[in-house]
Amino acid sequence: MDSERDNGEPQVEEFDADLAEFPIRVKRKGIAKDYILREPESTDRDAFLNQLAARQKVDMQGRPIGMKNIDGLFSFLISKCLFDKETGKHVDPKEVQTWPPRVQDVLFKRCQKMAALDEVAEEAAKKDSTKETH
Repeated sequence: MDSERDNGEPQVEEFDADLAEFPIRVKRKGIAKDYILREPESTDRDAFLNQLAARQKVDMQGRPIGMKNIDGLFSFLISKCLFDKETGKHVDPKEVQTWPPRVQDVLFKRCQKMAALDEVAEEAAKKDSTKETH
């Protein structure tokens, strides 16, 4: 059995709880600024999920059927994961919103993956596709 040692005792599963982080650089008008893209803490992930839930439209049975609006949703999650390298502080979502969608899209997808939200999105997509076929 893979989960047991040779002596029959269960193998200890070990987790690294340090937040993953990656240096990134955003260049605007020829000026580069360095940031740290960091895996969000659980409270930041929960704040994003609460934002998402608050924006959902629901049908008469309370099932999600769409979004009321998505204004600032990408920049909200990115700001929870992005830190100014010099100050160590979260980057304001308003700053992120000034960046082009192609930059935000890449960062948003990375943040989703680091926060294990890509699995949440996949599950929601499965529910939506099931709803459409029945």
